[in-house]
Amino acid sequence: MNAFNGWRQQINAVADVLYWKENSKKITDNNIFSDSSAISPYIGGSLYNFKGEYLGCDGLKEHNDWIFVGDYSLPLPVSIDILTSSYMGTNNVKNITKSLNLKNRELNIRAILSTIRTAEAGYKNQPLDYNAWNRGIKFTEKTYEECPDDYKTHPGLLKLNENDKGSSAAGAYQFLKRYYTEEDFSPKSQDKGAIVLMTVHKVFDIATRGDFSLFQRKASNLWTSFSVAAWQGKKLEERFIKYRGQELSGISMIATPIGKLIEV
Repeated sequence: MNAFNGWRQQINAVADVLYWKENSKKITDNNIFSDSSAISPYIGGSLYNFKGEYLGCDGLKEHNDWIFVGDYSLPLPVSIDILTSSYMGTNNVKNITKSLNLKNRELNIRAILSTIRTAEAGYKNQPLDYNAWNRGIKFTEKTYEECPDDYKTHPGLLKLNENDKGSSAAGAYQFLKRYYTEEDFSPKSQDKGAIVLMTVHKVFDIATRGDFSLFQRKASNLWTSFSVAAWQGKKLEERFIKYRGQELSGISMIATPIGKLIEV
């Protein structure tokens, strides 16, 4: 995009914003433009870039679950103004904005789950698979698709020798057997189990809002890896944003299909 086209889009966007502000009662009633970076109700929902970074929302409660993602190179305030004009006949904007078949709450939950798997992997720095046990061992070498029977139940306690007290931490989210209540240990059941834990311990709503910093603090009693020195500061939050970007691009490591995850 050259400088001339960039400025032309900016002028078009400002003109559209002025048109909306003057002629739309809905905009006036909801005070959408009290913030210069607010997004028009014609977009409807939360706006992200493909990196997974949250840019803003339109301020309307009924639109909170809608998501738009844009790919652009202009400064953020200009980009937001341009993206808001996508439904007002600015054809070149339509090429960089799209709506996703993915709700905002589920987007954040999926990214949270992927981040938990990375934190629990520890020094390996790679998300755990659904067949993970603990101490770097797998309870089966086969995937669920290859051998569902290997995932019928939680694998239980792993002891490396007679003097070892062992640990029952298993699966992508390292469930202890005594806390796992799902009917089997399939990947989808593990996803569900993680959400049940979040719900019981009252951190589910924090997760759906995408407030990862707060989630990390509040959920550290559930996933102790959140408290280790290696994951302090912004390191895990950066992973969360990365995984959110992957979800926005259609790349996911979560077994539960889109549209089903927050129904559990």
